[in-house]
Amino acid sequence: MLNNENMDKIPRSITDNYSVEIVEERINWLKKKTEIELSCITEYSISPQDTRGNIENFIGIAQVPVGLAGPLRINGDHAKDHFFIPLATTEGALVASYNRGMKIISESGGANPRLLNDETYIGVIIDFNDLSEVIEFFNWIDDNFNKLKEIAESTTKHGKLRHIENFVQGKRALLYFYYTTGDASGLNMITVATKAVIDIIMKKTKAQKYILPVTFNDKKSTSMNVIKGRGKKVSADVVIPRKIVEKLLRTTPEEMSHSCYSNYLMAGATIGTLTYNHHFANGLAALFIACGQDVAYVAESSVGSTTMDTTGDGDLYVSVNLPDLIIATVGGGTGLGTAKEYLELIGCYGSGKVNKFAEIIAAVLLSGEISIWGSIVSGEFTQAHDRYGRNR
Repeated sequence: MLNNENMDKIPRSITDNYSVEIVEERINWLKKKTEIELSCITEYSISPQDTRGNIENFIGIAQVPVGLAGPLRINGDHAKDHFFIPLATTEGALVASYNRGMKIISESGGANPRLLNDETYIGVIIDFNDLSEVIEFFNWIDDNFNKLKEIAESTTKHGKLRHIENFVQGKRALLYFYYTTGDASGLNMITVATKAVIDIIMKKTKAQKYILPVTFNDKKSTSMNVIKGRGKKVSADVVIPRKIVEKLLRTTPEEMSHSCYSNYLMAGATIGTLTYNHHFANGLAALFIACGQDVAYVAESSVGSTTMDTTGDGDLYVSVNLPDLIIATVGGGTGLGTAKEYLELIGCYGSGKVNKFAEIIAAVLLSGEISIWGSIVSGEFTQAHDRYGRNR
């Protein structure tokens, strides 16, 4: 808690706000104000200079424990190997649960992930004088798309404008610009690209004013993101032999697919959930924190579905679908210290690796769903959290 005496401003430097000297000045100022030693947050291995563009008023690091799970066998188009997965969390039992799911998947022959689509969109609202001007504008967009594409792509080395989708609301035009963004999550990239297009629109059409970006699809769970997909759309599945279900989950394929999963679908429909999964957010947050992702995108990336069925041979089929995965292997926080090392650990740091990362994430979430469903059906969920999730 801050003292109220001498509450001056946070120390900053006009010339270099990331220098060692200004960081130390901020820390000493904060120690004086709070009367707290701050011995942990000021222990870090990265240079404050390396955080430029990622953080302002740098003072230190927030440490989160990281556990290792695996090996996880993956048979993807981009991820083909056995992987050890770093998970950053303070939730006891999480790593143990994912580790069990990975063991089950690996003994069943491995997870089979596939990237289904890859495009990220950004929304813009443009005001006109009346409906007829909006219709005229939509025709102008169609006639000039190639030129607009050229303008957008002139702002970025990696972003590609694929198409523009339009909707009308009276005298307002709502546009969605769809891009591919390479190995970056790309939201800043496509905002800059779209702004360049809007500048031309404002000069060449009867547009009056605009709002960019329209953020009701960004970092939120929406039906549109689920239906259309945003970022990487990826799925993964596995068939688990009955004997493995009985041995490692201590239940049966029938109990997994019917008693638990079917009942969960019914309950979800009753309360109005967008999609049906048990805890995608757990695995995503743990991976995002470890691997330098924008953690706020868990809000939309965790919207996805799990399915379970009993096969004709009496085995258990499990799949996960993630329509809205916003991730990166370049840019953002991916190059910062531990994030870079954890991405390197799974072979996903740098250019050309984001599709591999997407497949690994899908396989990891598949393992988490299998394990937690098994613990619930077998009645072991409470015991597991009591054993691993309490400070003894």
